[in-house]
Amino acid sequence: MPLKTGLTLKSRPLWVHRALFIAVWLSGCASTPTPLTLPSVSLQDPAFQTSLEAFAGAPIVGDNHVDILLNGEQTFPALLEAIRSARVTVTFEAYIFHEGKVADEIVKAFVDRCRAGVRVSVLLDAHGADGLPERYNEALRTAGCAIVPDFRPLRLWSLERTNKRNHRRIIVVDGRVGFTGGYGVDDTWNGDGRTDGHWRETNVRLEGPIVQSLQEAFVEHWREATGALLGGKDYFPYPPVEIKDLPVQAQVVRSSPLAGNEAMYRVFLQAISSARSSILISTPYLLPGEQLTSALLKASQRGVRVRVLIPSVERGSGVEFVTQASQRDAFGPLLDGGIQLHEYAPALLHTKMMIIDGTWATVGSANFDNRSMAMNDELNVMFYDQTIAKRLEEIFVEDVSHSHTLTREHLEHRAWLHRALSVLLSPFHAWF
Repeated sequence: MPLKTGLTLKSRPLWVHRALFIAVWLSGCASTPTPLTLPSVSLQDPAFQTSLEAFAGAPIVGDNHVDILLNGEQTFPALLEAIRSARVTVTFEAYIFHEGKVADEIVKAFVDRCRAGVRVSVLLDAHGADGLPERYNEALRTAGCAIVPDFRPLRLWSLERTNKRNHRRIIVVDGRVGFTGGYGVDDTWNGDGRTDGHWRETNVRLEGPIVQSLQEAFVEHWREATGALLGGKDYFPYPPVEIKDLPVQAQVVRSSPLAGNEAMYRVFLQAISSARSSILISTPYLLPGEQLTSALLKASQRGVRVRVLIPSVERGSGVEFVTQASQRDAFGPLLDGGIQLHEYAPALLHTKMMIIDGTWATVGSANFDNRSMAMNDELNVMFYDQTIAKRLEEIFVEDVSHSHTLTREHLEHRAWLHRALSVLLSPFHAWF
């Protein structure tokens, strides 16, 4: 069926691009999550799981298999292998999709599958995939793939919608194998995450009933973009595949503030408030807002060890440099409250994960900032499993060994440029 399209930013002159950017930049300051009053419950309390099911409107399901994939060197081969093995359907949703070797390989895999009769549906965010080469569109459509290259088009007359981007990452093959995390389709994600120019990332490959929840999230956005509902056994196999050897309990939490759903914020806030021994966070953007900041500080006050891994500002360039530098003024209160901050040194850190009390963990697309909590559509997988949490904890500790600890002294001796950026460009990160 025809896909919905609209006049987008790409077709407008440069002055319009700039005007829209300034308007969105200013509006980025306005959105904050709804203040909440939380119940007192620890992670060890059986009511913790049922409470988070209620807060997210999403079930916790068992009998899942999880592979943790580090960086492009593990992620892209596994992803391509899954796509090439597809027999009936592939659904693919991405924020970043840029021309390069990685994109070339993925497009070729899609084209090959479509020519073999597999139904491939591709959904790309209009901002994150801005500048998508026409040769990709043409190759996919000629092969019979369905593609929406400009989901939620950038429009001057709808700034609220334009400012609320689709930040999710989803791949589901035959309704049985799924991937998510913080990766983008760009050559900067390729490599080992320890080399300058090749970003550090954490993703997951999933099998089991949890894959249905990933597919549900894709179907939600595909319906919004096209008006078409995807369903049936080719997208939702029944009964769901069960993995009996490694019965990991997991939950897919998806949020869409545009639709009034702030589930990610509710779950993050409750999980932090339920911590009793440790909170470990890796995030490329640390601007948590008033209530999340308060939750972290209260956790530290009750004896929880809180450690946060962030990018080193020296590793940023262009947009990354501006966004990292603009965060630094938020760090003082965290450091004063006993929270440890570590700057990852070898490459730009982009991984988005949190581990609490060594028993609960999450990996996904959500950054630790207001944009992810109150503006973007996001998707994370929550793991209620000690083995997965301990493995992610080991990864965190290994990353910290390649980092340096940030102190108040470091903040006080920042370059004047960083100070200026903190004051002038603090909302700039909200667009990226």
